[in-house]
Amino acid sequence: MNHIEQTIITEIEQQSSALTAFSQDIAQHAEAGFYELRTAEKTACFLQQLGLVPQTGLARTGVCATIQGAQPGPCVAV
Repeated sequence: MNHIEQTIITEIEQQSSALTAFSQDIAQHAEAGFYELRTAEKTACFLQQLGLVPQTGLARTGVCATIQGAQPGPCVAV
């Protein structure tokens, strides 16, 4: 395992409680496809708490945020 992989794993482990609570909340408040307004709002708030600037309303309920990497080149998170 390289340094980048270990950094990712460490960060996920540090956020595991928040990620689990987030996913459980969404599961408890299921919404019909293309009507996930509550989920989109929660996602945007979660991204803001991470220090990102989310864009909302993409393809109706889509949310995205741009991550600026330390190195040039693509940077993707799902």
